[in-house]
Amino acid sequence: MTRGNEAGAVALHPAERAGLAAKSVDLRPAGDAGPDFVPDHVALDEPAVHPAVGHRVRARADHAHPPLQQVDELRQLVEGVAAPTKQHRAARAQLHPDRERVMELDVLRGLAAVAVMLYHYTVRFTQLYPNFPPADARLPCGFFGVEFFFCISGFVIFMTLERTRRPMDFVVSRVARLWPAYLAAMTVTFCAARLVGLPGREVSELHALANVTMLGELLHVPLVDPAYWSLQVELIFYCWMLLAFTLGVLPRARLLLSLSLVPPIVYAAARALFHREPSYLAGVLLMVEHVPFFAIGVAAYRIRKAGSTAHIRQSYGELLIMAAAIVVTAVCLSPAKGVVAAFSAAVFYAVATGRLRWIARGPLVLLGTISYTLYLIHQNVGYIVIRTAAKFGIGTNAGIVLAIGLAIALAAAITFTIERPARNWIRARYRAMRSAQAARTAGPTASAGR
Repeated sequence: MTRGNEAGAVALHPAERAGLAAKSVDLRPAGDAGPDFVPDHVALDEPAVHPAVGHRVRARADHAHPPLQQVDELRQLVEGVAAPTKQHRAARAQLHPDRERVMELDVLRGLAAVAVMLYHYTVRFTQLYPNFPPADARLPCGFFGVEFFFCISGFVIFMTLERTRRPMDFVVSRVARLWPAYLAAMTVTFCAARLVGLPGREVSELHALANVTMLGELLHVPLVDPAYWSLQVELIFYCWMLLAFTLGVLPRARLLLSLSLVPPIVYAAARALFHREPSYLAGVLLMVEHVPFFAIGVAAYRIRKAGSTAHIRQSYGELLIMAAAIVVTAVCLSPAKGVVAAFSAAVFYAVATGRLRWIARGPLVLLGTISYTLYLIHQNVGYIVIRTAAKFGIGTNAGIVLAIGLAIALAAAITFTIERPARNWIRARYRAMRSAQAARTAGPTASAGR
């Protein structure tokens, strides 16, 4: 319809013909506004109104799309305005931690926990209790699943600290994540060994109390479950990372990772030249036997942060650190660990570049959800199940199946009835405390302003 036709359509309006067009009205005190003719006539004049209005809102041939360059510029403008700041990302991560999770890591954590469990049931059990028939199938390499845990921690802890605002936020987050499940699993394990009996694995009440610190090996006390040795390594790594965060040197990650690979070289040289290690305590605190795996995880996170393979040139430094970690592990620790380091680097590079998203499937994600508790609860409790099953004439293979089932059931029960509620409660209490502190701080300031 042309502009002339549009004018004609408007002219058909009865209000125009009857002289009822809107006129200027003098303002007067509030009173009766008089009749309003518009609503009544719009309903009566729809045939005339629709052609005029419809002409102005429908798409026409001369309404071409803007050039793609303009579309890209508009998209960049919107993304630039909508891009969250570091503070916004940190607050969002604290309020909704599940949205920030890398689900592939949960799956890898679950698979690593299962590998360690199968190693203990099929290999370590026979070594500890040779009087029992061995399992038909064995998984001796399952022990290296712990190294996968260290890679995951390197990835996750660095990511967490980059989104953390205060050191105490990180401390509370780690306490809430680790200790509720640990205390529950340790209590179950201690009671089971005391009530049923597990030769060579029973500890006193005093030693059990010392285990609460997760530093049993540094304190030279027997562990309630030998699997807990890795928790001490994790805590030491957390302390180093928290120190780097507090000092503000996390942005210099490449230098930190390079320096972290020096202690294994020094210790290997000391063993080769002087046939002794410089210091046991220093070796524990510097994580000489495990630091390359943490370095691989941190490097993988930084590759992911750089933006996948499209920005691979920005990640050459991280790739060199991964390669150096593999070489240091193979030369300074052991060739077998070198193979594990190479495999770990390949897997975590795939995670960093988004090539493992396909493994994040329902059952595997659920396994990852209970993986921490499964790692804590499986070993001694599983040994008790296998030994008890043998006393009732049940073979080792069937006993292992029963042990796996019970370990998974206990892990799920502790995760969903103790670990998660306690973690949420601790974090909620901490947020409430922070809010109360902020209110007390803002109160005097507001009063002074008045």
